[in-house]
Amino acid sequence: MPGAVRFDHLQVLTTSTGLYEHASGTRPRVEHGMCVDDVARGLVVTAREQDPSAQVRAMADTYLTFLLDAQRPDGTMHNRRSADGAWLDEPSTDDHWGRALWALGTAVAHSPDADLVARAQAGATRALQARSVHPRAMAYAALGAAELFGAHTDELAARRLLRDVRAVLLPGRHDRPWPWPYGRLTYANAVLPEAMVRVADVLHDTDLRADGLALLTWLVQEQTLDGHVSAVPAGGRSPGDRSPAFDQQPIEVAALAEAGWTAYRSTHDPRWVSLVTRCAQWFTGDNDTGLPMRDATTGGGYDGLERGSVNQNQGAESTLAWLSTAQLAARATSIDQGAPVHSAPSDGPAWVRRTEHVLRPDPARTVDLLFLPGQEAAASGESRATLVLERIRALSDAQVADELRDLAVRFGERHGTLTRTWRAGYRLVEHRLPDDGPPLSADRQQLAGAYVTQQYALEGSALCNPSMVEHPDQSGTAPGSTRFVLSLRAIGEGHHSSVEFRTGTIDAADVLTFDAPPRAVHLAAPHTARFSRTAFAHQIHDLHGDDASSGVVLDALEPEFDREDLARALARLHDQQLTRGGAAETIRRVDQLAERTYAVRFPRESSLQERVLMPRAAAESRGMEDVRLTRFDEPGGVPEYLGTYTAYDGHQVSLQLLRTRDFRTFTSTPLSGPGARNKGLALFPRRVGGRGLALSRADRESNAVAVSDDLSHWEAPQLVQGPVQPWELVQLGNCGSPIETERGWVVLTHGVGPMRTYSIGAMLLDLDDPTRMLGRLTRPLLAPVGDERTGYVPDVVYSCGAMRHGRTLVLPYGCADTRTRIALVDLDALLEELLDPAVTA
Repeated sequence: MPGAVRFDHLQVLTTSTGLYEHASGTRPRVEHGMCVDDVARGLVVTAREQDPSAQVRAMADTYLTFLLDAQRPDGTMHNRRSADGAWLDEPSTDDHWGRALWALGTAVAHSPDADLVARAQAGATRALQARSVHPRAMAYAALGAAELFGAHTDELAARRLLRDVRAVLLPGRHDRPWPWPYGRLTYANAVLPEAMVRVADVLHDTDLRADGLALLTWLVQEQTLDGHVSAVPAGGRSPGDRSPAFDQQPIEVAALAEAGWTAYRSTHDPRWVSLVTRCAQWFTGDNDTGLPMRDATTGGGYDGLERGSVNQNQGAESTLAWLSTAQLAARATSIDQGAPVHSAPSDGPAWVRRTEHVLRPDPARTVDLLFLPGQEAAASGESRATLVLERIRALSDAQVADELRDLAVRFGERHGTLTRTWRAGYRLVEHRLPDDGPPLSADRQQLAGAYVTQQYALEGSALCNPSMVEHPDQSGTAPGSTRFVLSLRAIGEGHHSSVEFRTGTIDAADVLTFDAPPRAVHLAAPHTARFSRTAFAHQIHDLHGDDASSGVVLDALEPEFDREDLARALARLHDQQLTRGGAAETIRRVDQLAERTYAVRFPRESSLQERVLMPRAAAESRGMEDVRLTRFDEPGGVPEYLGTYTAYDGHQVSLQLLRTRDFRTFTSTPLSGPGARNKGLALFPRRVGGRGLALSRADRESNAVAVSDDLSHWEAPQLVQGPVQPWELVQLGNCGSPIETERGWVVLTHGVGPMRTYSIGAMLLDLDDPTRMLGRLTRPLLAPVGDERTGYVPDVVYSCGAMRHGRTLVLPYGCADTRTRIALVDLDALLEELLDPAVTA
């Protein structure tokens, strides 16, 4: 395996303005000039070098300057440049444009030079505007966009490009002997399946990911002979061509190494590490000729592998192919030796492993909501809706037609659905149309509906604070695998919060895969809700105490009732207003309470991932926050999924309980009692001693256990754990429902320390008496590091619930209240530390 990467020969090829393309032996051939293709590869290599020397930093700066000089304002780029600095071609979006975007994204994501990062980001922003008709160019561009997306830079534009790349990447033809989507292998072939994997990982497209990995597997087999890499020659390869063939190009081997490293990062499958190692060994002599393809003393790469010899010229492409492969091989060696290598940050106990999954907010995920142009009255006493309708009536027929045509173009893919939304919107404001004029035509009604409709980005600000449970449908999963449901807090404009869902699978080897992300959004429709008189009585008591007026209402109700029953009971109290002074206030408050109990159902044709729960009651008008899901098992009953959440109306918080068996029909009811005050109630997944239990933080700073008979009214909690460690001195809370193990209930906690830093810890409670703590961690299990520290709310890692998968805890967690990641926790190691007296004392 290679030692330290040497940049000596690359420095020889580099000038103060760029990088010479060709060499005769080791001497640069100045007459052939320079090109963006090679300079972009040079920036990739120098920008991602760990602990770069001053020499490497200077080369990176030169290469970036060259690329920015080549770029036009519309993102297109020149490619070829003479030694005297003259551009020799017209700007275009051929392969060199894609490689340049790859380089710019790599520099933004990996360079330690802040000034270089800022300049590269500006170039990337311009490059993201452009598109190419060439699949290979788009594939290289996808690598750069994925790097930008991972660095949280130009995320919306990067996502758009990745979606466009998705459309041009041809699927493999896996039912044929030659599955490659083209009739011939040419050069740098592996970039195509690599791009498929990178795009799939960002867009969570499992089908595309599987296709990319399958194509890469075939491509590796096609270029393997007697256990070593046998690369496609410069002339390409068609079905039936003999191997080995010669004039093998280093760029093909480097592309295989890059793709192998990407596949490893996606799957953590060690066979891809082995591929990277074999690619490096091709350069060191394990190839069809048995001769080295790199100069070990200078770091130069030879231009081609011939039958019995090598092309001794050391041009830029070949040199950079060797250097990039050597960089990846060094990382592969660290993995072979047991050192974890992740692009995600690594910190804390060795038995906690962050995966590379990141769920980021997608601003393009929108719903259509009613928009009233101001609720306030105008000076004349007329509402603004009236004024807007009058203005629409005053438009000419041509203006109306023009506006509708423009809307059809701008919202073409959604136009059919939107026209129904607009008609419904018009019906809501139709009564505001003045009677002193003609009625609106059908076109004007449709246009009026558009004026009272707005797009709301569900994830405009954040996608965070997840909880994970087993999927109710485990059919078809492989042995040892578990399908899961992930709930997420989606935060949009005005800090309004909704509840979204994602699904996926974790297999027997703890490899986690998310299903393809949802494309559509489905909102729920109201469904018949039932009330409990006992729970209602507790809620009335919490709200304003018992009084004679509320007693009149409760006495008129059956143990279970609906809204019609309640309306009749309230009518009875209304008739007694003359003799009951507080009756009107009681009616108002009871109506408010009743609104907080509701049921909804999603369309049957909707998938679980497409379903979004949005606030329905006034008490949650600003948000449904931090759902803590758990699968709740009653003895002899059907499992039910319960989720407590914080309802927020902009002024105060209250607690609600979601219930569902199928994630299609949900009920929401308010919780009551001293144990259900403040945020963060989390249910135990089963009764203990015949009673329901929940973790409570009613005192706002400690973890306690509350008891309930009906899972609705929670008695005063008993303190279990107070803030002790430096990282939790401000306050403690839970990170979701307890997880049952043979040693006790594992409770993930959150602690708040200096600078309002949120970390995740753990404690262990007795199985039979969960008010007895058996152990607690003295150090965080997970603390914010790297880019987890930056976002909407800095320095926060937070979870609303993990899932047990065999001897692993799958821990989803929010980062900086912005995005969501996954960590895998070794359960046995966690239990050992929790029960170690030397650690937990």
